[in-house]
Amino acid sequence: MLRKALLAILGVATFGLSSCHQLEIQSSQSESSEPSEASAEDSPVVSEPVSVGGAFLIDCGPDDAPGEELIIGCRSLAPERALQADLIEASYEDQNGVLNKVASIPSRNRFWQLSFLLPQGARRFNIASLSPEDGTTEGLFTEEIPAIINQSFIEASCIAEDPRPCFTSLAAWQSNWGGLNFGNCPLGDLVCLERPALVQIRGPWETADRSPLTIDGWQTNQQFNIRIQATGEARHDGFRKERAYLMSPETGHGIVILTPYTVIDGLSFGQFEGDSREGIRIAATGVTIGNVLMFGMSGAHQDGIYVNGSNIVTHIYNSIFYGMGRSGIMVQGFPNPVENTRVIVSNVTAIQTCNSEVTRTGAFAGRFSAIGMDNAFTYPGSELVILNSIGDTAAGCTGFSFATTDSPSSNFNLATDGTAPGPNSSSNLVLSDRSNPSAEAGITFESLEPGQENLHLVSGSEKVGSDATSFFADSSLKPIQLMSQWVIGASP
Repeated sequence: MLRKALLAILGVATFGLSSCHQLEIQSSQSESSEPSEASAEDSPVVSEPVSVGGAFLIDCGPDDAPGEELIIGCRSLAPERALQADLIEASYEDQNGVLNKVASIPSRNRFWQLSFLLPQGARRFNIASLSPEDGTTEGLFTEEIPAIINQSFIEASCIAEDPRPCFTSLAAWQSNWGGLNFGNCPLGDLVCLERPALVQIRGPWETADRSPLTIDGWQTNQQFNIRIQATGEARHDGFRKERAYLMSPETGHGIVILTPYTVIDGLSFGQFEGDSREGIRIAATGVTIGNVLMFGMSGAHQDGIYVNGSNIVTHIYNSIFYGMGRSGIMVQGFPNPVENTRVIVSNVTAIQTCNSEVTRTGAFAGRFSAIGMDNAFTYPGSELVILNSIGDTAAGCTGFSFATTDSPSSNFNLATDGTAPGPNSSSNLVLSDRSNPSAEAGITFESLEPGQENLHLVSGSEKVGSDATSFFADSSLKPIQLMSQWVIGASP
């Protein structure tokens, strides 16, 4: 619930990716067959089927490669009910925001049940489902055209009949430019193409993705960005889940982001071997990381997310890190200096960090933290803002660190040592779980059992439900508004 609320509050709808465009079309909950007049920026992110009162799923995609004609194919995912022309009303929104009805045509690809020929200027496509009994509207499928026609899929076993580009690893997606049709535009130039690159990871996965990914060579901006999202069975539940997608490369970092305006949502990372490796390395601006789960990365100098570079603004939210060799989130002035960079961390849980003895002893003692900056470097003009987050680490490291000074914008945090930043934060707390609660003031999770970790907080844990508000905005990111009721830590 928090993940969905935060996505809407953070205004990252334009960064979202619908789940196979599977929106539930349900009975007697929609009073009108007309789509919402809300803009794409105001629409909620759809990361799984949205329940509106029944169970009728629709999946839409390009029936043919986008060219002079724009043909959208659709199918029902409900085995007991196929799409029928006499039981739907289809429409599109043109560039002036006017709705225009459109009739179905025979599909070119038998994967689809009905198709629709739309003009190139169409902005949004809608299908209202009609009741077989009386023809009244049962529900509504609605999606922006770019989100329908410019997607790629990552699956352990691709569906041969699906005409959309599909790859068995993110690295293969990058190598093939997502399988997208760039027409007269240079490969990877999404700004020229005027469409985002939408990447949906679908499950189930019996084995991990062992190929590291470097996102590079794309031309992007805030509107025409790269959006990678795990959905359905491929998405974790805030804790380790069998058959969910897992990025676990044999060598190197999980994902290195060199392309600005990249969004990563809902992926799991873990079981990294060796030293000096990261789940995600950020070296570009406009990067948004949300709802990620990272664990089992306990080698020397292994971090969950590593930020290095100047003139970067990045936001990391609603994510969980545990079993880290060094930090959950690390900002470090190596190999490149970090100047005029702003890193925003909100609703993050990072515990059991600095597991590697090398990172907390000798010359490294006191340098690193669960969430923070390596204090051996300076960061001119830079700021790390931490809100509503939990930091826990081993002796020799700290819960939070800011190099030379705390960020005045940081607040509402919890730490197991004395480093929680902000006037409304709490320090020196004790970790416990439901099966072994602590008598001291503490942070109580569902489970800390090795292999069964569930870091959702239980009712009564420190600060859960306390009143706290905070608001700030950044010119490079959407405004960030925290909830009026403090829901500490992560709940992806």
